[in-house]
Amino acid sequence: MIQAISQLEIVHLSMIEDGIDSSLVINSQPYQNEFLNWHQRAIEGIALPSEPDILDSLIQIFTLYKEHSDSLQEKLFRQLPYRENKVFHYENIFPLVQQIEALCRHLKEYNEKAIAEADVKSQSISSRAKFFIIVFSIILIVFSMIAGFYFTHKILTPIKKTTETVRQISRGQLNQK
Repeated sequence: MIQAISQLEIVHLSMIEDGIDSSLVINSQPYQNEFLNWHQRAIEGIALPSEPDILDSLIQIFTLYKEHSDSLQEKLFRQLPYRENKVFHYENIFPLVQQIEALCRHLKEYNEKAIAEADVKSQSISSRAKFFIIVFSIILIVFSMIAGFYFTHKILTPIKKTTETVRQISRGQLNQK
C-alpha cells in the first residue's frame, strides 16, 4: 500500500514539475488500482479487532486523496501557475499521503505484533504437545513393560509347574498331578 501511494506521489510531483501529460495520468491509474487491491485483500484477511477501523480510515483518507488528486489534475489541465499547483499539492495532497503512510505503517506494525504473539502462542502449544507426547510415550512404555512381565509370569507359571511336575514324575514320584 505504501509503495502504491508513494508511486502516486511521484506521478503527482512529475505532473507539477513537468506539466500534465496524458501518459502520466494513465500511469497513475495502476497505482490507484494497486492500492485499492491491497486494501481489498486486507479487508478479506481481517483477523484482528482493530483492523476494520484502520482500514476504514485508510479508504476514507484515500477517497479524499483521490478527490484532491483529481482537483490537482484539473488545475494542471487549466494550466494554473506552477506555484499555485505546488502549494495546492503540499497543503492538500501531501498531508493525506503522510496520513495514509502512517496508517499503513500502523497496520503493518499491528499485524507484525499479532504475528509475533501468534508465533509465541503456537510455540507454547507445540511445547506442551511435545511434553504430553513424551509423557504419554513413557507411560505407554512402562505400561507395556508391566503388561509384558505380567503376561510372561501368567504364561510361565503353569509351564514352570508342569516342568516341575514332569521332573518329579521322572524322579519316581508318580502321585503328581
